[in-house]
Amino acid sequence: MNSKQMAAMPVNEKLLELISPQGLKFKRDVVETGEKLSRIYYLSSYPEQPAIGWIASLASIQDTVISIFINPVDPQQFLDGLKKGTNSDMNIINTTRDEVERIRAEARYRSSIQIIQDIENNNNMYVYVSCLVQVSGNDKEQLEENCKYFKNRVSGLGFRARPCSFVMDKAYRQVAPFGMYDKEIFNISKQNMQIGTLMAGQPFSGSGFIDKTGYFLGSDETGRMITLDPFKKEGDRTNSNFAIVGQSGGGKSYAVKKLLLNEYISGTKIGIIDPENEYKDMCLKIEGSKWIDCSGGIGENVGRINPLQVYNLAKVDKSDDEDDESNIKSPLALHFQNLGTFFSLYFKDQLEVRISAILNEVLEELYKNFGIVWETDTSKLENEDFPIMKDLYDLLLSKIEKEKVEKKKHDYEDLASIIRELAVGADAPIFNGHTSIKADSRFMVLDTSNMAESKENVKACQYYNMLRFLQNAAFEDRDERFMVVADEAYLLLDPKVPQGTEFLRNFSKRARKYNCSLVVITQSIIDFLAESIKQYGQALFDNSTYKMFFGMDGKNLQQAKDLWELTMEETNLLSNKVRGQCLLFVGSSRMLCRIKGMYWENPYLTGGGR
Repeated sequence: MNSKQMAAMPVNEKLLELISPQGLKFKRDVVETGEKLSRIYYLSSYPEQPAIGWIASLASIQDTVISIFINPVDPQQFLDGLKKGTNSDMNIINTTRDEVERIRAEARYRSSIQIIQDIENNNNMYVYVSCLVQVSGNDKEQLEENCKYFKNRVSGLGFRARPCSFVMDKAYRQVAPFGMYDKEIFNISKQNMQIGTLMAGQPFSGSGFIDKTGYFLGSDETGRMITLDPFKKEGDRTNSNFAIVGQSGGGKSYAVKKLLLNEYISGTKIGIIDPENEYKDMCLKIEGSKWIDCSGGIGENVGRINPLQVYNLAKVDKSDDEDDESNIKSPLALHFQNLGTFFSLYFKDQLEVRISAILNEVLEELYKNFGIVWETDTSKLENEDFPIMKDLYDLLLSKIEKEKVEKKKHDYEDLASIIRELAVGADAPIFNGHTSIKADSRFMVLDTSNMAESKENVKACQYYNMLRFLQNAAFEDRDERFMVVADEAYLLLDPKVPQGTEFLRNFSKRARKYNCSLVVITQSIIDFLAESIKQYGQALFDNSTYKMFFGMDGKNLQQAKDLWELTMEETNLLSNKVRGQCLLFVGSSRMLCRIKGMYWENPYLTGGGR
């Protein structure tokens, strides 16, 4: 069709009416198109090495439209400008007394030198790139929510975005479907970029989320692959911890088993606390694994962990940040702190401050009777060298018999009546006896499903007991990767005894120093946010680089939305409760993840649970 024929074509009024907005109004930082509101941003800075598929990552953000304009550069003119800039920056570096200005000049100088070398030595081509992003919403509240999410996403990708304030009309012409080039907008937003980096950012240049050293986890909303290496440290991925939340039946266990199987294959040691008999089937299918019933009693697979056994202090690297435990020189001193938590979880409100102080005096005497004092090197002792609960009870009976002062005798009697349950009473099969298990298997499950009818305080104590055992095993060798799974972690939480939640939080903080990953699994966020434990519970979630949120509703969904500023799309994803689908956090990045098992994995991932 020639130009005369095109000019003679009648205007399609119906099509124009269909695609034209009902109204168009520009404000300082908002564009009103009919009933829709939008704000246009430009990318003001880019990471030094944008990830493969970076344009696709920007384009996949919901409620956004992305517009990219590219202009070629004259190589010689570009080089001349860079060289002038480096001379100016070098002058600032050598003369300025402003430290901030000097640091900025040094950064510009290094970047310019890198580009000059790229062009002159490697013949790499550069272009000017202007990238605008229009973020939309149905009303002001939704627009602000979408803009906040957009800024968080681009920040996580290493970009910085600024609104096109006061020039929204010109920015709209460039970002609109007709794409009218605007010189002022282009000059404001342009950044130089290597042509290879631009091409690598195109859709389908990469996958949904790829760790080259990782394993296949599932796919994102577009069907692109997600591979993950939890022990990879870079950027905002500072630790290997997981927080996994979701209602029963949502696919949490399947996802966790997939993680564990692949970590085990990768050489990571696995230790699991299993209150629901969820992992027994998987464990028995893995050669060399160890399944242990920690519910008390006798039998081939029954094991016991002595609460009174003193663990060695983990080796602390001098380069580590200072923390509470690294300053404790005595294993027994740290053990007394942990025993305080254990007895608080067991006795709750029964232990008065005075009785608690007497208990500490008696414990100190007990350990002294066994040749264990503050300076003792406990690494040289065997499991049988430590006292057990019956020894503590017998010492109290002895002191009752010998004590002449009536008031103190009554105190010992009160204490003995409390300790009796642990030593010779109903809970003795669980807590009284020397430690009979060893962390000598690469896949170990500590099962307490037979304690389902036990009192809450007993379950909390045994949970704490097992967690301390696994922490000690995980921290023994810094060079060995270890993943500790705390399933049904709510069992340790008690608003009246915040020390249990504090221990879990401290474990998560210290884990990164020992090449350890702590995986905390729960059905409810609310349990971690009671007023007396919120400072530890929320920190536990915030300190987890990886979060997997499966289907949830009610208060749990509202808390998740408020704490992590979930968008409407993310909120709907969780409220729909699609089995096997989760909102995956990797550092500051978020994505939908559909967990997918490989055909050879499925025999290990199915079955289990009560």
